[in-house]
Amino acid sequence: MSELIGTPTPGQPIYRVGEWSVWKVEERCVDSFAPAFLFPAWDEATAPPRTAWADASTTADEGRCLRLSIHSWVLRRPGQTVILDTGIGNGRERPGKAIFHQLATPYLSRLLASGVQPDQVDLVINTHLHTDHVGWNTHWLDGRWQPLFTRACYRFPAPELAHIRQHTGHLAAVWRDSVEPVVQAGLHQPIAFEPTVIAPGLTMVPTPGHTAGHMSLWLSSEGQHALFSGDVMHHPLQVLAPGLSSVFCDDPARASATRRAVLAELSERQALYFSSHFPGSSVGRVQAVGEAWRWVPV
Repeated sequence: MSELIGTPTPGQPIYRVGEWSVWKVEERCVDSFAPAFLFPAWDEATAPPRTAWADASTTADEGRCLRLSIHSWVLRRPGQTVILDTGIGNGRERPGKAIFHQLATPYLSRLLASGVQPDQVDLVINTHLHTDHVGWNTHWLDGRWQPLFTRACYRFPAPELAHIRQHTGHLAAVWRDSVEPVVQAGLHQPIAFEPTVIAPGLTMVPTPGHTAGHMSLWLSSEGQHALFSGDVMHHPLQVLAPGLSSVFCDDPARASATRRAVLAELSERQALYFSSHFPGSSVGRVQAVGEAWRWVPV
Protein backbone atom coordinates (compact mmCIF):
# COMPACT_ATOMS: atom_id res chain seq x y z
CA MET A 1 0.00 0.00 0.00
CA SER A 2 1.41 3.39 -0.98
CA GLU A 3 1.39 5.80 1.92
CA LEU A 4 1.80 9.42 2.93
CA ILE A 5 5.19 9.68 4.63
CA GLY A 6 5.79 13.39 5.24
CA THR A 7 5.63 17.00 4.06
CA PRO A 8 8.91 18.64 3.02
CA THR A 9 7.17 21.95 2.30
CA PRO A 10 3.65 23.14 3.13
CA GLY A 11 0.98 21.49 1.00
CA GLN A 12 3.37 19.13 -0.78
CA PRO A 13 2.91 15.64 0.68
CA ILE A 14 5.45 12.95 -0.02
CA TYR A 15 4.20 9.50 -1.03
CA ARG A 16 6.05 6.22 -1.13
CA VAL A 17 5.57 3.79 -4.03
CA GLY A 18 7.92 0.89 -3.44
CA GLU A 19 11.43 2.31 -3.35
CA TRP A 20 10.32 5.65 -4.86
CA SER A 21 9.41 8.82 -2.98
CA VAL A 22 7.02 11.12 -4.86
CA TRP A 23 5.93 14.66 -4.16
CA LYS A 24 4.32 17.63 -5.84
CA VAL A 25 5.96 20.93 -6.77
CA GLU A 26 3.07 23.29 -7.37
CA GLU A 27 3.33 26.22 -9.75
CA ARG A 28 -0.15 27.75 -9.54
CA CYS A 29 -3.86 27.03 -9.16
CA VAL A 30 -6.50 28.11 -11.66
CA ASP A 31 -10.15 28.53 -10.68
CA SER A 32 -11.66 30.47 -13.57
CA PHE A 33 -13.11 27.65 -15.73
CA ALA A 34 -16.85 27.06 -15.58
CA PRO A 35 -17.79 23.40 -16.23
CA ALA A 36 -19.49 24.33 -19.50
CA PHE A 37 -16.28 25.99 -20.73
CA LEU A 38 -13.82 23.29 -19.68
CA PHE A 39 -16.11 20.52 -20.91
CA PRO A 40 -17.94 21.46 -24.12
CA ALA A 41 -20.28 18.44 -23.76
CA TRP A 42 -21.39 19.58 -20.30
CA ASP A 43 -25.12 19.32 -19.69
CA GLU A 44 -26.30 20.35 -16.25
CA ALA A 45 -29.40 18.18 -16.60
CA THR A 46 -27.48 14.94 -17.16
CA ALA A 47 -24.28 15.71 -15.24
CA PRO A 48 -23.46 13.84 -12.01
CA PRO A 49 -25.03 15.53 -8.97
CA ARG A 50 -22.78 18.23 -7.58
CA THR A 51 -22.88 16.62 -4.15
CA ALA A 52 -20.87 13.75 -5.65
CA TRP A 53 -17.93 15.85 -6.83
CA ALA A 54 -18.17 19.53 -5.84
CA ASP A 55 -16.66 20.82 -2.61
CA ALA A 56 -14.32 23.59 -1.49
CA SER A 57 -11.27 21.71 -2.73
CA THR A 58 -12.57 21.01 -6.25
CA THR A 59 -14.56 24.17 -7.03
CA ALA A 60 -14.40 27.94 -6.55
CA ASP A 61 -16.79 30.90 -6.74
CA GLU A 62 -19.46 29.06 -4.73
CA GLY A 63 -19.24 26.04 -7.01
CA ARG A 64 -19.59 27.92 -10.28
CA CYS A 65 -15.98 27.29 -11.40
CA LEU A 66 -13.73 24.26 -11.34
CA ARG A 67 -10.44 24.40 -9.47
CA LEU A 68 -7.34 23.05 -11.25
CA SER A 69 -3.73 22.75 -10.18
CA ILE A 70 -0.64 23.09 -12.37
CA HIS A 71 2.39 21.31 -10.94
CA SER A 72 5.23 18.86 -11.46
CA TRP A 73 5.80 15.48 -9.91
CA VAL A 74 9.24 14.66 -8.53
CA LEU A 75 10.15 10.98 -8.23
CA ARG A 76 13.24 9.95 -6.29
CA ARG A 77 14.90 6.71 -5.40
CA PRO A 78 18.49 6.11 -4.30
CA GLY A 79 20.71 7.28 -7.15
CA GLN A 80 17.96 8.66 -9.40
CA THR A 81 15.82 11.81 -9.56
CA VAL A 82 13.04 12.22 -12.13
CA ILE A 83 10.75 15.17 -12.88
CA LEU A 84 7.50 14.54 -14.71
CA ASP A 85 6.09 17.55 -16.60
CA THR A 86 7.53 20.96 -15.82
CA GLY A 87 4.65 23.41 -15.68
CA ILE A 88 4.35 26.77 -17.43
CA GLY A 89 7.59 28.56 -16.65
CA ASN A 90 8.23 32.21 -15.88
CA GLY A 91 8.49 35.03 -18.39
CA ARG A 92 6.83 33.20 -21.30
CA GLU A 93 5.15 35.14 -24.08
CA ARG A 94 1.69 33.59 -24.32
CA PRO A 95 -0.52 36.38 -25.76
CA GLY A 96 -4.20 35.72 -25.34
CA LYS A 97 -3.57 33.09 -22.66
CA ALA A 98 -3.57 35.08 -19.44
CA ILE A 99 -3.10 32.11 -17.13
CA PHE A 100 0.22 31.31 -18.88
CA HIS A 101 1.47 34.76 -19.93
CA GLN A 102 4.51 36.40 -18.31
CA LEU A 103 4.29 34.56 -14.99
CA ALA A 104 6.56 35.12 -12.04
CA THR A 105 5.82 32.19 -9.75
CA PRO A 106 8.04 30.75 -6.98
CA TYR A 107 8.13 27.34 -8.68
CA LEU A 108 11.92 27.13 -8.72
CA SER A 109 12.26 28.06 -5.06
CA ARG A 110 9.67 25.38 -4.23
CA LEU A 111 11.68 22.84 -6.18
CA LEU A 112 14.83 23.83 -4.30
CA ALA A 113 12.97 23.72 -0.97
CA SER A 114 11.97 20.13 -1.70
CA GLY A 115 15.65 19.22 -1.72
CA VAL A 116 16.16 18.98 -5.49
CA GLN A 117 18.85 20.98 -7.23
CA PRO A 118 18.42 21.27 -11.03
CA ASP A 119 21.82 19.70 -11.66
CA GLN A 120 20.79 16.66 -9.59
CA VAL A 121 17.94 15.72 -11.95
CA ASP A 122 18.70 12.67 -14.10
CA LEU A 123 15.54 12.42 -16.16
CA VAL A 124 12.87 14.89 -17.29
CA ILE A 125 9.68 13.42 -18.78
CA ASN A 126 7.10 15.42 -20.71
CA THR A 127 3.85 13.48 -21.19
CA HIS A 128 3.06 15.82 -24.08
CA LEU A 129 4.30 19.19 -25.30
CA HIS A 130 1.60 21.67 -24.27
CA THR A 131 2.69 24.94 -22.70
CA ASP A 132 1.70 23.98 -19.13
CA HIS A 133 3.76 20.76 -19.18
CA VAL A 134 7.12 21.92 -20.56
CA GLY A 135 7.82 25.45 -19.29
CA TRP A 136 10.51 24.76 -16.72
CA ASN A 137 12.41 22.61 -19.20
CA THR A 138 14.31 25.86 -19.71
CA HIS A 139 15.08 29.16 -18.02
CA TRP A 140 16.27 32.56 -19.20
CA LEU A 141 20.03 32.84 -18.75
CA ASP A 142 22.62 35.08 -20.41
CA GLY A 143 20.06 36.55 -22.77
CA ARG A 144 18.57 33.32 -24.10
CA TRP A 145 16.48 30.30 -23.15
CA GLN A 146 18.66 27.46 -21.91
CA PRO A 147 17.95 24.01 -20.43
CA LEU A 148 17.38 24.23 -16.67
CA PHE A 149 18.27 20.62 -15.94
CA THR A 150 21.69 20.53 -17.51
CA ARG A 151 22.62 16.95 -16.56
CA ALA A 152 19.25 15.40 -17.36
CA CYS A 153 18.06 13.40 -20.32
CA TYR A 154 14.78 14.90 -21.52
CA ARG A 155 12.28 12.35 -22.85
CA PHE A 156 9.52 13.49 -25.25
CA PRO A 157 6.96 11.26 -27.02
CA ALA A 158 8.21 11.02 -30.59
CA PRO A 159 4.89 12.05 -32.22
CA GLU A 160 4.72 15.12 -29.97
CA LEU A 161 8.20 16.20 -30.98
CA ALA A 162 7.44 15.74 -34.68
CA HIS A 163 4.19 17.72 -34.33
CA ILE A 164 5.57 20.70 -32.43
CA ARG A 165 8.51 21.11 -34.82
CA GLN A 166 6.04 21.77 -37.64
CA HIS A 167 3.42 23.77 -35.72
CA THR A 168 2.87 27.32 -36.92
CA GLY A 169 0.19 28.28 -34.38
CA HIS A 170 0.36 28.81 -30.63
CA LEU A 171 2.77 25.90 -30.12
CA ALA A 172 5.45 27.65 -32.18
CA ALA A 173 6.34 29.82 -29.19
CA VAL A 174 6.39 26.76 -26.91
CA TRP A 175 8.82 25.10 -29.31
CA ARG A 176 11.11 28.12 -29.39
CA ASP A 177 11.39 28.75 -25.65
CA SER A 178 10.75 25.39 -23.97
CA VAL A 179 11.67 22.56 -26.35
CA GLU A 180 14.09 23.71 -29.07
CA PRO A 181 16.80 24.81 -26.60
CA VAL A 182 16.81 21.28 -25.15
CA VAL A 183 17.02 19.74 -28.62
CA GLN A 184 19.83 22.09 -29.64
CA ALA A 185 21.75 21.18 -26.49
CA GLY A 186 21.55 17.50 -27.41
CA LEU A 187 19.83 16.59 -24.15
CA HIS A 188 16.67 15.01 -25.56
CA GLN A 189 15.70 11.46 -26.50
CA PRO A 190 12.34 10.75 -28.18
CA ILE A 191 10.12 7.96 -26.82
CA ALA A 192 8.66 5.53 -29.34
CA PHE A 193 4.85 5.60 -29.33
CA GLU A 194 4.53 2.14 -27.79
CA PRO A 195 5.04 0.73 -24.28
CA THR A 196 8.62 1.75 -23.52
CA VAL A 197 10.71 1.11 -20.41
CA ILE A 198 12.69 4.29 -19.82
CA ALA A 199 14.22 3.32 -16.46
CA PRO A 200 13.85 0.35 -14.11
CA GLY A 201 10.23 0.36 -12.94
CA LEU A 202 9.22 3.25 -15.22
CA THR A 203 7.22 2.49 -18.38
CA MET A 204 5.74 5.02 -20.79
CA VAL A 205 2.53 3.95 -22.54
CA PRO A 206 0.45 5.62 -25.28
CA THR A 207 -2.68 7.39 -24.00
CA PRO A 208 -3.87 9.34 -27.06
CA GLY A 209 -6.81 11.69 -27.35
CA HIS A 210 -5.82 14.83 -25.52
CA THR A 211 -3.12 14.96 -28.17
CA ALA A 212 -2.33 12.35 -30.78
CA GLY A 213 1.05 11.56 -29.20
CA HIS A 214 0.12 11.84 -25.51
CA MET A 215 1.80 9.27 -23.23
CA SER A 216 1.52 8.35 -19.55
CA LEU A 217 3.97 6.91 -17.03
CA TRP A 218 3.44 3.71 -15.04
CA LEU A 219 5.61 3.31 -11.97
CA SER A 220 5.93 -0.24 -10.59
CA SER A 221 8.13 -1.01 -7.61
CA GLU A 222 8.07 -3.74 -4.94
CA GLY A 223 4.61 -4.87 -5.98
CA GLN A 224 3.11 -1.37 -5.84
CA HIS A 225 1.82 0.61 -8.82
CA ALA A 226 1.14 4.24 -9.67
CA LEU A 227 0.11 6.07 -12.81
CA PHE A 228 1.08 9.59 -13.87
CA SER A 229 -1.23 10.26 -16.79
CA GLY A 230 -0.70 13.87 -17.82
CA ASP A 231 -3.91 15.25 -19.30
CA VAL A 232 -5.94 12.05 -19.61
CA MET A 233 -8.06 13.77 -16.93
CA HIS A 234 -8.21 17.40 -15.82
CA HIS A 235 -10.67 17.25 -12.92
CA PRO A 236 -12.11 14.60 -10.54
CA LEU A 237 -15.49 15.15 -12.21
CA GLN A 238 -14.20 13.10 -15.16
CA VAL A 239 -13.88 9.99 -13.00
CA LEU A 240 -17.65 10.10 -12.52
CA ALA A 241 -18.32 11.27 -16.09
CA PRO A 242 -15.53 9.87 -18.32
CA GLY A 243 -17.43 10.97 -21.43
CA LEU A 244 -16.49 14.59 -20.65
CA SER A 245 -13.39 15.62 -22.60
CA SER A 246 -11.79 18.99 -22.08
CA VAL A 247 -11.92 21.91 -24.48
CA PHE A 248 -8.15 21.40 -24.86
CA CYS A 249 -8.44 17.83 -26.22
CA ASP A 250 -7.66 17.34 -29.91
CA ASP A 251 -9.84 14.24 -30.27
CA PRO A 252 -12.62 14.21 -27.62
CA ALA A 253 -13.98 10.78 -28.55
CA ARG A 254 -10.57 9.15 -28.45
CA ALA A 255 -9.75 10.97 -25.20
CA SER A 256 -12.91 9.55 -23.64
CA ALA A 257 -12.09 6.01 -24.77
CA THR A 258 -8.57 6.33 -23.38
CA ARG A 259 -9.93 7.70 -20.10
CA ARG A 260 -12.30 4.75 -19.66
CA ALA A 261 -9.47 2.30 -20.29
CA VAL A 262 -7.22 4.12 -17.80
CA LEU A 263 -9.95 4.18 -15.12
CA ALA A 264 -10.56 0.46 -15.54
CA GLU A 265 -6.85 -0.33 -15.25
CA LEU A 266 -6.39 1.93 -12.22
CA SER A 267 -9.23 0.16 -10.45
CA GLU A 268 -8.08 -3.31 -11.45
CA ARG A 269 -4.48 -2.75 -10.38
CA GLN A 270 -5.45 -0.80 -7.24
CA ALA A 271 -2.92 1.75 -8.38
CA LEU A 272 -2.29 5.18 -6.93
CA TYR A 273 -3.15 7.94 -9.41
CA PHE A 274 -1.04 11.10 -9.61
CA SER A 275 -2.97 13.71 -11.60
CA SER A 276 -1.46 16.63 -13.46
CA HIS A 277 -4.37 18.98 -12.71
CA PHE A 278 -6.62 17.66 -9.94
CA PRO A 279 -6.77 20.14 -7.04
CA GLY A 280 -5.96 19.38 -3.41
CA SER A 281 -3.41 16.60 -2.95
CA SER A 282 -3.82 15.68 -6.67
CA VAL A 283 -3.40 12.05 -5.58
CA GLY A 284 -5.95 9.32 -5.04
CA ARG A 285 -7.44 6.01 -6.08
CA VAL A 286 -10.17 4.98 -8.48
CA GLN A 287 -12.77 2.54 -7.19
CA ALA A 288 -15.17 0.62 -9.39
CA VAL A 289 -18.86 1.09 -8.58
CA GLY A 290 -20.73 -1.30 -10.84
CA GLU A 291 -19.82 -0.21 -14.35
CA ALA A 292 -18.78 3.27 -13.18
CA TRP A 293 -16.02 4.65 -10.97
CA ARG A 294 -15.53 7.03 -8.08
CA TRP A 295 -12.58 9.13 -6.97
CA VAL A 296 -11.07 8.66 -3.51
CA PRO A 297 -8.45 11.33 -2.78
CA VAL A 298 -5.60 10.52 -0.41
